Amino acid sequence: MIKIKNKIIISAFILTIAGLLTRVLGFVHRIFMTNIVGAEGMGLYQLVFPVYSLAWAITCAGFTTAVSKLSAAAKAKKDYASMRSYMVFAVLITGALSIALSIGLYFSAELIANYIFNEPRIELGLRTLSFAIPFMAMGSSLRGYFFGIQEAKVPAISQIIEQIIRMFSIYVISLVYLGGLERAVAVAVLGIAAGELVSFLYVFFAYKDKSKSKKKIKAKNNKIILTTLLAMAIPLGLSRIVNSLLSTVENILIPRRLGLYGIENAIEEFGKLTGMAMPLIMFPSAVLMALSISLVPAISSSAELEDYKGINEAVKKTILFSMVIGIGAGAGFILFGDTLGKLVYNYDLSHILQPVGFIIPFLYTNMLLMGILNGLGLQGFIFKNSLLYSIIAICGVYFLIPYIGILGYILAIGTASLLIFCLYIYKIHKIAKLKIDVLNWFIKPVFAIFVAVGILGFVEGFILEVLVFGVVYLGLVYGFLRKQLFR
Repeated sequence: MIKIKNKIIISAFILTIAGLLTRVLGFVHRIFMTNIVGAEGMGLYQLVFPVYSLAWAITCAGFTTAVSKLSAAAKAKKDYASMRSYMVFAVLITGALSIALSIGLYFSAELIANYIFNEPRIELGLRTLSFAIPFMAMGSSLRGYFFGIQEAKVPAISQIIEQIIRMFSIYVISLVYLGGLERAVAVAVLGIAAGELVSFLYVFFAYKDKSKSKKKIKAKNNKIILTTLLAMAIPLGLSRIVNSLLSTVENILIPRRLGLYGIENAIEEFGKLTGMAMPLIMFPSAVLMALSISLVPAISSSAELEDYKGINEAVKKTILFSMVIGIGAGAGFILFGDTLGKLVYNYDLSHILQPVGFIIPFLYTNMLLMGILNGLGLQGFIFKNSLLYSIIAICGVYFLIPYIGILGYILAIGTASLLIFCLYIYKIHKIAKLKIDVLNWFIKPVFAIFVAVGILGFVEGFILEVLVFGVVYLGLVYGFLRKQLFR
């Protein structure tokens, strides 16, 4: 039997610190970029990201998760030769795929910009992005290996390095920006490419340094290892590709449907949604994303050793933890969303931040549930539900945005998030005999919110209100749920 709790906590702590630093740097990055290029420039910048995400899905998404899971299982059996072979095959395959895709993107950038996104100003940015793809793909496979052996320090540092390089690109923009959004977006994307290159070099040399101290033992059967890797990576990759394609469709449709709603500059509103509001909304989830990444190899190792009691305990605590953070963050955006956007970006984002606050608990918790299900090897189930989520979101974009604007999109993703949450909980309940704890997951945190809101009536000033709200809420949650969270 393996004790997964300490490993999860240590890995999650390291990734949390890195995630928080990365988020803070990311905010500074976006704030300065917004000041230089405005919401419209952010909208153009965000149009490049669906291509970036699709490239990641095609080249390495399945391999990153597969290497993490298979390396964890091999390490649990002390099969170090196979552990290294999974990583080597993954890097070779993703490297070949990414180079081919990079060449294709470079020469088709004009076609994609003009005829798919209907926005010629992102052509230069797409060409620049093509140089990032090989380093992104191979670096992701290497990070998957380190996640699998539960050495979170290396990928954590690589994330920070990557974000610092992106930050430097903003300084370059401030020097070369001459009023052309196309050039500014391209320089920002160049920062992404440089960040991926330096991050890849860091994890590569970290692996080389680690491998020096290990005795080189060849795997017994590389054909079996390659077959096992592909058998897991290909279905995962295909599911990510489909989801990424649907997400791309969603991002293409949003500006067009906003135009039908009557918004004159739809790209600017798109920039507010995807480039400003959503990063702000997801900032508190840094802790949960780190925990989700740590859960995959940890639960995979426990499943390999049939430690179902440990899995059940980890599931209960992670759901409780995510609900506490999600309910608190959601209430915070509802209460302070009208001021937060102006304070951070100097833009009014209340029409996005406040409605999304009601669905944040489910958005956050679904991240952890997905990590749990990945660790249990239920990638097919995750794919089906991700597909359902994307279809509901696209329907909201297409049918609701022309009538009620951005609220239509928020309503759609809220409905989808709640439905997926219920399906995930039901699935885990069937496998791990998980008991639904309504009192601790929902009632106690919500009660703490109402008490904190009541106390705000005696406080004035935005900063003081936020501090009082946070201290009262977390204090009450600690008092109510101390035994459940820390035993």
